Amino acid sequence: FFDLSDYENIIFSDTGVIEGYSTSLINFGNGFSLGIGVLDWRENKVSVYEQQGDSVVAVDEFMFRGIYSQNYKAYLVNRDEGLFGFAVNNYYDEQSASQRNVYILLHFDGYNLTARTFDIGNHGADYARAAYVDGYLYITTPEEFFVEKLN
Repeated sequence: FFDLSDYENIIFSDTGVIEGYSTSLINFGNGFSLGIGVLDWRENKVSVYEQQGDSVVAVDEFMFRGIYSQNYKAYLVNRDEGLFGFAVNNYYDEQSASQRNVYILLHFDGYNLTARTFDIGNHGADYARAAYVDGYLYITTPEEFFVEKLN
């Protein structure tokens, strides 16, 4: 992990061994980074990492199956509210043993990630976008518009 915030004093921190690989690493504010990537051929994950002294440690992770958008512009990143959102095609829901296309909204409270899923019909993950405004999640696809009130 490289901190490039001061070009005169670039800081390198060891992350240790992290299984899989990240397709995106996002500064999530307050010393946290968020990585989305592939764990293995079946599982994907979103992980939150924290800078602690000279190292970076994993704080929490959300595992899922499906094909997620790797387009950074398709992600919702709201650092103030601790929200990260992205769409997934063929999301495998273990409770119902079914697959569907969903928008996943993760909330990070500084310690834990919690997830909510929203069905987006037959729309591809790369084309779904979302915004969070005043307690409402607005999800758009090329053909539909969804509004969900969040607690």
